[in-house]
Amino acid sequence: MKLLYIIFFINLFNFSNSSTELELRNKLFNNYDVNRRPVLNVNDNVDLQYGIEVKSLEFFDQKAENIKFNIWMTLLWTDQYLSWNKSNYNLDYITIQSSDIWIPDLELYNAAAKPIIYDKYGSLQLYNNGHILWVRPTQYSFSCPLQLANFPFDNQNCTMLFGSWKYSANFLDIKPFNYFKDDNIFQNISIDKDFSNNEWNIVDTYVKHDDIEYLCCPGELWANSFYSIKLERNFFTYMIVISMTILLTITALVLILFPITNYMRTFVLVFIPLSIIWLQVYISDKIPVIEYYTLMEQILLTSFLITTANAFESSILYCIINENFEWLKIFYKKNELNTHNKNADFKDVKIILNTLNNKIIYKNLYKYVLIIDNCFRVLMYLGFIITIGVLLL
Repeated sequence: MKLLYIIFFINLFNFSNSSTELELRNKLFNNYDVNRRPVLNVNDNVDLQYGIEVKSLEFFDQKAENIKFNIWMTLLWTDQYLSWNKSNYNLDYITIQSSDIWIPDLELYNAAAKPIIYDKYGSLQLYNNGHILWVRPTQYSFSCPLQLANFPFDNQNCTMLFGSWKYSANFLDIKPFNYFKDDNIFQNISIDKDFSNNEWNIVDTYVKHDDIEYLCCPGELWANSFYSIKLERNFFTYMIVISMTILLTITALVLILFPITNYMRTFVLVFIPLSIIWLQVYISDKIPVIEYYTLMEQILLTSFLITTANAFESSILYCIINENFEWLKIFYKKNELNTHNKNADFKDVKIILNTLNNKIIYKNLYKYVLIIDNCFRVLMYLGFIITIGVLLL
């Protein structure tokens, strides 16, 4: 029996609250105009404070320099037409639809696409003093120009520029939370504690606000807020590419230690630059076309030039050795023929060629080839160590 009484009084209380809220809603929205700025004095401006919380990074199209964040945007403003005396209605706040009231015009100036608002007509909290709190989950896609000189050890600053298309600061004063005072419970920008991305980490955020006069509207100031997010790249995947490139180059440098007469030295060296070209193609698909070399491209280019030079040098010297200096014989033959009488016997030419085949001459020339090869080895080793050291350290 007692339980029935309790249930009866609870239902009676809920009915009373529902009746009170319905009465309040009728009072507030009876003559409300959603197209009129919510100020009693037309010369007053609407004070809008807002902030964002970054929930996730949806994608980062680096070739198009376009990034998309999933953001919870918190907006707070006052509607002077929507307030009530708490003692009369005993309600701190009510929940309303965004389509039922005037909504401040807040846009992302550097948007790359139309924002995706999950709860476009969703609920807002209207407090008895006229304050309206709206937490709006939104996906914003915007331009983020990249600075790739240190790629893949780079940081990127992506900035969102918010402002109003319709109202200047005289009519809609837009400011980030905590920008001019520290007694606000909301943050102007924050990162969700569960934020995670495979390639990027958020390492810093900052907000800048400025009132700007545009050429279209002389004498009027427009509120602009710059929300910047600093991203640091996870470079571990790219370190694999760098390691492979350096390993291929070291392999080429080891191969030139083989004797010049070993055909396997030249055979393998020819294919190493082709492997580096494939790695360059793989990287070029990840970043936009730019007018300067990235750190990654400098490493790849250094390795490509060194391995290509090794292949050329080895091929030329191998051909010289294994052709038994036929090119030198022909050159010597022409000079001898020019110095002899035009009626010289062919037997004389044959004697000259036989002389060139002398083992002593061959050994002397082979010695000079080895000197060239040894000097080339030293040059390649020093060039590789110094260049890679400068680039990576």
